[in-house]
Amino acid sequence: MASLRSIEILGGPLDGRRLPWDTDVDLMTWTDGSRIYYHALDEVWTGKRMKKVLRHVQTVPMPKRNK
Repeated sequence: MASLRSIEILGGPLDGRRLPWDTDVDLMTWTDGSRIYYHALDEVWTGKRMKKVLRHVQTVPMPKRNK
């Protein structure tokens, strides 16, 4: 069964947004129509504990269609 938790996105066009996330999945792809954004599950030290985040790792242009 998936365990959903609210997770913050760091970097990319979705920076600072929070969304429900299944922590068993460690990669997210998102597109705006012209680029594909890759985010990987990572941890950040907050000073008191480790917090899971989705960190932006790569941006790839979408392939162009030949007409």
